Amino acid sequence: MQDTIGIPTTEAVHQGTDTNALAHPHRPFPDPKTGELKIDPEIVLKAKKFNLALSFFYSSRSNVTTEYGVGRSASVRGQVISSVSGTAVTLVRGDFREFNFSLIGTSGGITTYTATNNQQGTTTLSFDGTKFTEYFNDGMQLIYQAQVSGGSPVTHQLV
Repeated sequence: MQDTIGIPTTEAVHQGTDTNALAHPHRPFPDPKTGELKIDPEIVLKAKKFNLALSFFYSSRSNVTTEYGVGRSASVRGQVISSVSGTAVTLVRGDFREFNFSLIGTSGGITTYTATNNQQGTTTLSFDGTKFTEYFNDGMQLIYQAQVSGGSPVTHQLV
């Protein structure tokens, strides 16, 4: 995947979040197409013993209030939103990006989804009836599970 100025981005180590050059933490520029100011990341916390980085984000176009504040999010705030009876799910990254996935089949109780054709998603999803698993090309997997039962749509948070 490439950012808005053609630089390859989206590494599994960053939980699939974008590393867009326009959203530099010290010199951010508004997106020339939308006018959105996205700061990516404001703060980065890196672990020394294993390959994990936590990134915090701000978007001037988001009016969503999260545990991080209005228009703020984090790389670990990924979630899958699914309808109880639908054939499509939405994967929401911590950097505010959304990817739509369509059902491609069910076998042995496992339902598999793939990114829709017009998406730049490079991952696949499976659902075992309890949790979603996202599979990256480098072998990394992220698990999403609903913390509250019932309702539609159901939100499965990154665990």
